[in-house]
Amino acid sequence: MQLPHGYRYGFTLIELMVVVGILALVSGIMIPSFSNYTRNQSLKEAQENFKSDLRSIQNMALTGMGSDRTDSAGRYARYWGVSYASGAFSYSVYLLTAANCNDLSYRIESQTLNLPSNITFNTGSSGCLLFSLEDGSVYTTGGGPINTVNISLRHNASSTTKTITVNRPGLIYSSN
Repeated sequence: MQLPHGYRYGFTLIELMVVVGILALVSGIMIPSFSNYTRNQSLKEAQENFKSDLRSIQNMALTGMGSDRTDSAGRYARYWGVSYASGAFSYSVYLLTAANCNDLSYRIESQTLNLPSNITFNTGSSGCLLFSLEDGSVYTTGGGPINTVNISLRHNASSTTKTITVNRPGLIYSSN
C-alpha cells in the first residue's frame, strides 16, 4: 500500500517541542534530588572513613604498636590518640606518652588526615580520644575513662549530620 503523495513519515515541530518540554520538566525535578543524594553519600563515606581510622588507631593500641618508642624526655608511649575540633576539616592521629593530646611535649608521632571537601566535625567542642596501649581502653584528654562519646559529621551544604559513637569498652559504631 502506498501513501498519498504529500504525506511523509516524521514528527512535527509541536510534537518535538512537547517532548523537549517533558524532558526539561523531569530533569528539573531530578537534579535537586540527585544533589541531595550525592551530599548524603559523601557524608556517609566520610563517616565510614573516620570510623575506619578510629578502628585502625584502636588496633594499633591493642597490638602495642609503638610501645617501645620514647619521646624526647625518655617517656614510653602509652596511648594512640585522635583529636578533632568542631568546624574543622581535618583530624590528627598521635602516639603519646601521656593522656594529653594538646601538649606537644608528650607527642612521639603525629599525622593529620583530612575529611572530604565540605564535611566538618559538628561536635560543639574540641575532642580527643585515647586508646591505651596497655589494654585498649578508651580515655579522653587528661586520662579519664569515657562513658560514651558522640562525634558528629556535617555536610556544609545541608543540615544533615552523621554520628559516630564510641563507648567505654571501645565499641565504635554509627548512630544514624
